[in-house]
Amino acid sequence: MDAERPTLPEGVELNVFLEAWAFIRDELTLIVRNGIGGLALVIVALVIFLRAGSAFWVTMGIPVTFMASLLGFYYLGGTINAVSLIGFIMALGIVVDDAIVVGEESLTQFDAGRSPADAAAAGAKNMLPPVLASSLTTLCAFTPLVAAGEAPLREVALIMLVVIAASLIECFLILPGHLRHAFERARSKTPGKWRSRFDTGFQNFRENRFRPLVGLAMANRAVVLSAAIGMFVVMLLVWLTGWLKTEMNLNLDFEEIRADVRFVSGAEDDDKRAFLAHLEEALSTTDAEQGGGNLVNHLVQVNTASINNEFKSGPQFASIRVELVSPEKRNLSADEFVVAWQDNVRRAPVVDVMAIARERSWSSDFSILLKGASAADLKRAADEVIGELVTLAAFPICATTCLGAGINGC
Repeated sequence: MDAERPTLPEGVELNVFLEAWAFIRDELTLIVRNGIGGLALVIVALVIFLRAGSAFWVTMGIPVTFMASLLGFYYLGGTINAVSLIGFIMALGIVVDDAIVVGEESLTQFDAGRSPADAAAAGAKNMLPPVLASSLTTLCAFTPLVAAGEAPLREVALIMLVVIAASLIECFLILPGHLRHAFERARSKTPGKWRSRFDTGFQNFRENRFRPLVGLAMANRAVVLSAAIGMFVVMLLVWLTGWLKTEMNLNLDFEEIRADVRFVSGAEDDDKRAFLAHLEEALSTTDAEQGGGNLVNHLVQVNTASINNEFKSGPQFASIRVELVSPEKRNLSADEFVVAWQDNVRRAPVVDVMAIARERSWSSDFSILLKGASAADLKRAADEVIGELVTLAAFPICATTCLGAGINGC
């Protein structure tokens, strides 16, 4: 672009508007940052509750498993995107759980006096049935999604399948050998004071607090099972009754708002340009009032607008599209910015209809469009429809402010 700008005719400017890659980058960065934060917490927990050597090899198994998973995911036709990264974060718990139980059981066998080789082998052998059963349960849950028509569901299912397969290979074929070497080095070292105090305190908590609680639960199996079933039924009812909403939409929206204008018939071009300039001035004022730095760019379009959810073209139409920075870089939402911008816009006699709203990348579940020759009748009908809809808790109403005699809703 820098090379093209000097070649443009006088009065022509070249600017970038609505860089889609930047929004995807921000979403992926947020997901990766959350994943790294979760991994850091996992590593801290491993170092505290396992010995340093065992914790190190359990931790090293996580990136190895994910690299193997990425290889299998690639050959199965998967792609790296916001949805697949969420799937990898979900699978992180599976990888860590498998490695932890094998490492903890091997450490228990080693502390019981077995040799490093025997302890590592016994830990893997003892944990094979429960880990395999848990993995097969997860496979049964996700395998049907591979045949799903929705690409996001298919990718998440593929991720879970390849991660489980890689985790099983790493835990039972690779990790025991590393644990054996770690136990051989640990056998010649004396635990430090902090480690000795922590192990003693944790053992006291396990024997004097946790184990009696488990024994009480085992002695009252019917009560515990009934409580678990009751909680499951309650949560199921919360979902079935609509209290808990479910939606597959990831809300990966471009942060864009727009102002659409329909001028009165016969409006002069100078008056139209003056009002559009006022809209731009109000936009800049709103940005300054909200601390600045909320805008990336804006684009003024003439002869086109979206009026009453229909795209219109002609000399009486105009619109302004505004690109906002990502939500993490501003203190207010796009909807709040819309309200603030509306408050700074003055009424103008040349404007028939104007609506400022957030641009959304998906269609609503349903929409109602009212048309008619009388603005008064349309306004009365719109109020009656909204009055009925607001009584239904399952249908949130999206409203926009209209200047002039026109009616606009979404």
